[in-house]
Amino acid sequence: MLARIQTAIELLYPPRCLGCGAMVESDFGLCGACWSQTPFIGGTVCDACGTPLPGQEDGHRLECDDCMA
Repeated sequence: MLARIQTAIELLYPPRCLGCGAMVESDFGLCGACWSQTPFIGGTVCDACGTPLPGQEDGHRLECDDCMA
């Protein structure tokens, strides 16, 4: 029953790209064009959680304060 309701909702309100509104395969997704234009975190980041960190990477494992605790 729930699956039928969900299918009906998807027919009335198809999944759309969060960036431009184009139709996509799943909810909360990005189309190919928006995905390729998305800036990702660059530079030094925590190796455990990905939080950006100040400074330069020196080849050692880096962790933020929260992950070190």
